[in-house]
Amino acid sequence: MADPTNAGWQRDLWVSYWRMAMMVEQSGSGDAQDWWRKAYEQLSRMKHRGIMLPTDEQYLVQLREKVESGRQ
Repeated sequence: MADPTNAGWQRDLWVSYWRMAMMVEQSGSGDAQDWWRKAYEQLSRMKHRGIMLPTDEQYLVQLREKVESGRQ
């Protein structure tokens, strides 16, 4: 997060976390929950700062569900 005002870089970061979570989940080689949480927190911060794309709202909902389901 070298530049928290750069929406493109910040989006790339949460998408990378999403992809890592998917890879870990599909491989069964570890706990993807940490990656889901990182993606959710990153996207949440973007929304709070007003730099989240409106089209990413659906991903925020999906990430919230992933994180909450992992707490059970």
